Amino acid sequence: MRALATPNSKFLDAGCGTGNLARALIAEGMSPNLMTLLDPSAAMLARCADIPVPKIQGRLESLPFEDGTFDLVTCAWVLETVPDPYLALTELCRVVRAGGALCLAFCADEPARGLADSLMRQALLFHGTGRFISRSRLMQAIERFENFEVRAIPSHGPASTLLARRSGAATQASW
Repeated sequence: MRALATPNSKFLDAGCGTGNLARALIAEGMSPNLMTLLDPSAAMLARCADIPVPKIQGRLESLPFEDGTFDLVTCAWVLETVPDPYLALTELCRVVRAGGALCLAFCADEPARGLADSLMRQALLFHGTGRFISRSRLMQAIERFENFEVRAIPSHGPASTLLARRSGAATQASW
């Protein structure tokens, strides 16, 4: 997302949690004037009080924004915790503007690639509140939306990161 962000990018962090991503992007020069944080938890949004951006309490399954509102949308470690991740995905794709991008990070239902992966997976199963999601099914679901192309970004452990670009009128950098 950092490579795609410009000073004029309208940005949504959906499921912002403690706001660490927003703080990092602001520190790197992204304007807080174009940022929005969304989280279902009032307590998490309270932890973002120091970030000078709009904070909205809301759910991924019914985003309170018009179609095509944002140039960049992130959703990290949230899809696996909502009751219907595919409904949430529909909403996330809906709010991405033509020429914009969606970045997802989630716990993937992929085979462990060694002892460290296996231990991390077991810890997540034991302590986690969500589920593991099939990366390939999620990629197929995104590709069914109009004008989206999706790529998997190399990740380690049970993590998966997807970048989906929506073709359209905005200037697009090559991937």
